[in-house]
Amino acid sequence: MSLLSSSAISRESAEILPLFSWIHLITHSLKELVRECKKLEKGFSEIESYARHLDMFYIPTQYPNSLAGDLAPAEFYEREDAEKCINCAELILESVKKFSKK
Repeated sequence: MSLLSSSAISRESAEILPLFSWIHLITHSLKELVRECKKLEKGFSEIESYARHLDMFYIPTQYPNSLAGDLAPAEFYEREDAEKCINCAELILESVKKFSKK
């Protein structure tokens, strides 16, 4: 097993880091992530409304006490809500795949 010198590791890191340092963001918000991505690729604008729609379901669907009243998320949300969320997620995924090929 060979050991790399610290200077070799530093050189490799200097070459690799720019590939991953183009965006620094810690978030649970898809809309916030899309907003940052728009700075690099204007085409992300077309999925911003889908990201916003999915963000509206993030907290209330995970925590039973996040909704007003006594309804659990499974009782509150309808099949149509789930179908629209799936559609939004699929459209976002298609767009990200398209932009990643550029």
